Amino acid sequence: MKLKATVLILVFCLLACVCVVGCGDGIDGDEAQSKTVEFLRALKADDYEAASALLHPDVSDNLQARIEAVEADEALNFNSEMTITAFTGFNSVLYDSNVDGARYVLYMDITIDGVEAEAAIEFVRNDVGFGIYAFEFDR
Repeated sequence: MKLKATVLILVFCLLACVCVVGCGDGIDGDEAQSKTVEFLRALKADDYEAASALLHPDVSDNLQARIEAVEADEALNFNSEMTITAFTGFNSVLYDSNVDGARYVLYMDITIDGVEAEAAIEFVRNDVGFGIYAFEFDR
């Protein structure tokens, strides 16, 4: 009888943990894709104010300087035609202790002015806010 009660308690605890983690304020893939498109449109228009508004509040980088460095390092021009050719994968973590909240990394293939590149954009949602936490573009 004790074993049965212990197993029931363990199952109940496991279900409670799954509910707490699963019911958290995660990040939806559609939301990440939508914000990514918004971010790329703002970069194309040289609207760094709009692009910066999509960054997570913890990100304090000078976005314009960072984009100019990416353009120089990777020989990309964000002011030209950009097309996301494929969202190649998603990596979702409902809770990440490094950011003290939900983390979602969106991977994609992108063509920028005819140049094929790969990109990863990391979103974070925590008590501080929601937004793009990091991004990387590689040719």
